[in-house]
Amino acid sequence: ASLLTVAPPPPPAKQQQQMYLDFGQRSFGRQIECAVCGMLYTEGEPEDEKEHQRRHQRAVRGVVMPAVADERVVERREDGSRL
Repeated sequence: ASLLTVAPPPPPAKQQQQMYLDFGQRSFGRQIECAVCGMLYTEGEPEDEKEHQRRHQRAVRGVVMPAVADERVVERREDGSRL
């Protein structure tokens, strides 16, 4: 006779919390929501600010489409964009 064993269910995942070290930064933990791109980021956090710049530029510029050899251009604009 073979015995079938069932493993107990895993314990529930613990809720994680973002931690920061306060070394007297001018704007420690101040969160800002950009009025243009809508991103919420932490001021003074280099990684957040870099990501915000990237997303903000994408929101302002829109989607950049590379030129395709057989595309039909109807209009070219001064800023280099095309229709």
